[in-house]
Amino acid sequence: MMSAMLVLICSALTLQSQVLSPAEFLGYELGDRFTRHHNVVDYAKSLAAGSEKAVWEPYGRTSEFRELGLLVVTSEANQARLESLRLANMARAEGAGLPADDPGVAFVWLSYNVHGNEAVCTEAALRSMHALVTGQDAGDGDVAAWLDKTVVIIDPCVNPDGRDRYVAFQDQTSGLTPDANPGTVEHDEPWPGGRSNHYMFDMNRDWAWQSQVETQGRVTAYRRWLPQVHVDFHEQGVNSPYYFAPAAEPFHKIISPWQRKCQEHIGANNARWFDARGALYFTREVFDLFYPAYGDTWPLYNGAIGMTYEQGGSSRAGRAVTTALGDTLTLAYRILNHHESGMSTVEESARRHEELIGQFATYYANNVSDPFGDHAGYVFPAGQDASKMAELLRILDANGIEYGKAPAVSSIQAYDYTSGRTSKRTVRAGDLLVDAHQPHGGILQVLMDPDPELSDSMTYDITAWALPHALGLEAMALKGRVQVSGEWGSDVTAERAAGAQNPYGWVLPGGGADAVRGLAALLSEGVTVRRADSGFSLDGSVFAAGDYVITRRNNETVADLAGAVVRAGVASHASPVAVTSGRVTSGYDFGSSHYDAIQAPRIATVAGEGVSSLSAGEIWHHFENKLRYPINRVGALDDLDLDNLDVVVLPSGWYRMDDGDRNDLAAWVRGGGQLVAVGGACSAFSGQEGWGLKRYAEGERADIQEAEERIQEATDERNAHDNAAQGLDPLPFAAQGRDRLRYDLPGAIFRAAVDDTHPLADGYGSAYMTLRTSGRRFAALEEGNVAVLPPEDQGRPFSGHAGEMSIPAQKGSLVAGVHNMGRGSVVYLVDNPLFRAFWKSGHRLFDNAVFLGPSM
Repeated sequence: MMSAMLVLICSALTLQSQVLSPAEFLGYELGDRFTRHHNVVDYAKSLAAGSEKAVWEPYGRTSEFRELGLLVVTSEANQARLESLRLANMARAEGAGLPADDPGVAFVWLSYNVHGNEAVCTEAALRSMHALVTGQDAGDGDVAAWLDKTVVIIDPCVNPDGRDRYVAFQDQTSGLTPDANPGTVEHDEPWPGGRSNHYMFDMNRDWAWQSQVETQGRVTAYRRWLPQVHVDFHEQGVNSPYYFAPAAEPFHKIISPWQRKCQEHIGANNARWFDARGALYFTREVFDLFYPAYGDTWPLYNGAIGMTYEQGGSSRAGRAVTTALGDTLTLAYRILNHHESGMSTVEESARRHEELIGQFATYYANNVSDPFGDHAGYVFPAGQDASKMAELLRILDANGIEYGKAPAVSSIQAYDYTSGRTSKRTVRAGDLLVDAHQPHGGILQVLMDPDPELSDSMTYDITAWALPHALGLEAMALKGRVQVSGEWGSDVTAERAAGAQNPYGWVLPGGGADAVRGLAALLSEGVTVRRADSGFSLDGSVFAAGDYVITRRNNETVADLAGAVVRAGVASHASPVAVTSGRVTSGYDFGSSHYDAIQAPRIATVAGEGVSSLSAGEIWHHFENKLRYPINRVGALDDLDLDNLDVVVLPSGWYRMDDGDRNDLAAWVRGGGQLVAVGGACSAFSGQEGWGLKRYAEGERADIQEAEERIQEATDERNAHDNAAQGLDPLPFAAQGRDRLRYDLPGAIFRAAVDDTHPLADGYGSAYMTLRTSGRRFAALEEGNVAVLPPEDQGRPFSGHAGEMSIPAQKGSLVAGVHNMGRGSVVYLVDNPLFRAFWKSGHRLFDNAVFLGPSM
């Protein structure tokens, strides 16, 4: 017995000696420099190899093929039964309450560096991983006791591509000794910066939508573990101290009292650690819990205690920087703060492990038995656009939300997302039904929220996002429960074109949301396509304006024309129809000028200084991952080779165009070019002669000012009280900062009226739900208006919040329009139709703008 014990002791000491500190492994002290991602992964793997307390679990690769993974740390006894602990934790989320044989171990997940240039986060992760594995460097905390009661899952770098971009910048610009002067080159990160991922997406806005490969891998891994606590580590401005939970209002109303209270508990323990050394921090300010795709809110809506921690520093901090107060903020100090908040969170989670587990199980049980909110389920009528429905199912699956076929219900009270009204409705057998009585009903209720209720208008992100509007689908929110009658199944697109076996040509439906994907597929294979400008019938089939005609004539050199048509049908979620003749039964024959020929356009976009990296990334991602069509990306307007381009897409941005730049573009457009201006890019042409765009039509500004003055008078009357009588301002100084929120439009959904006869509106009906994320407005064009906010809506949003002083200017304003110039045209897309890749209902608008120029 004694010899066996000695063997165990010697074995443990041997393993302990194999665990190197970060400094021993990397060759430098943490804080002396930034660490490349491959070294971070190698260090995490060394901890797993050298300790029985840790395992490394890969979960994917980034777009640039860097490894993504988790270090899972717990006691040796827990590691020996880790899979059974994981399965027991998943059982807590089945909605049946806490199992009687629950092992009583809580799961804590620490996520670092979702914003790549907030680079202290991963450095802190290195320190915290070592502390948890060795039990050292954790203050006076008993790490062994913590790990008996918790499994700690550490994602040391969520965004390796962005982080390595920033680290490379730091390595190239900073010397042996950091220069703390904030005006020097090492504090001036070049475009696009390391905040975003490869495609320049902000991945801390992507948790719910999962448009990025990194998010898809991470959420899949997250849902495999379902922690009770999730911390998302960030950095904020250089002059800010530290922020930790509890969060600021607004909280989404679905967040439970316990989730609010537990943020208080964890925050109090963080404060205890920080107070011990006099560190500055703040809570309950700035960082709210509303938008559903953050690293704090998405876990909250999945039953966890989700929290954001923010250290002052970020991109400008480098390894050392002088703050506005004259202090020197060092990388080492920033590491210390994040390390201590992480240790404190694990400590408090271990202390409250039983409460965390019990409340987590209760959250899921309530979702099943008594869902939060006004609606018991949601119905999407069958027969809607196949690609939109496919995207809906992808999002539901990615969030673990169950669905099925609906039974027939002749009459039920329901909210209609299209009209915004509640009335008696009919559910048809075979419609898609999502019953809210399910384990993941929490995130379902938030994603389907028709008009999220703000407890405080001081929020820094969009305030409406309902899936039916984002995807452009009809849907109902049911007041009473209807249970699923069977599994959902959708029809599969035919593998071959229907109709004649030896066809004259084919017609590919052009009305679907992904129709231009099919068009792009054809163009990529060198196929000439014609777009019908009006409906026609042939061979007993009826076709619509906007459908695509592919004839053998003019495509003689295409080796596999029939195969290309079939592949285009798959890409567009539509079945092409083979036809026997170019002579139609009704309408215009195929040789008519009513079929505009479309050939593969040569397309470029600008990606560089003065351009929104987010918008540039959305366009790049859309072409590569959705349209799968080539696009040239140049660094500046001067780099555009206009003589060899057919289409130029200007992302949103802050362009400094002079008359020469605009004149060059105007000459190119008049010669047949298609210019597409997205979001802020429209401002570069507003008020410029010949471009057809201006802020206000004649008399419009005066009407808006009059409406604003009426609002202001009412506000002053409300606020005046006794101040005016005393000669003071009606609004006290302390309230003036918040008063500016009345001019804010952080992101709301507006209903736009659409001219559905215009080629830019192919695939749309008479209305489009646009997501407007700023108060920027332009007047309706003199001609070529395709989508405008109708005057009868008085500028008010359909869903979401807009400050009262921002509303009058939205009335009658432009959403999308086409200004013809010579043989070409410029398309103005005022609201970003590719917003974060999840606003699929806008994608077709963008696609039409790029590819349908010959029809405009």
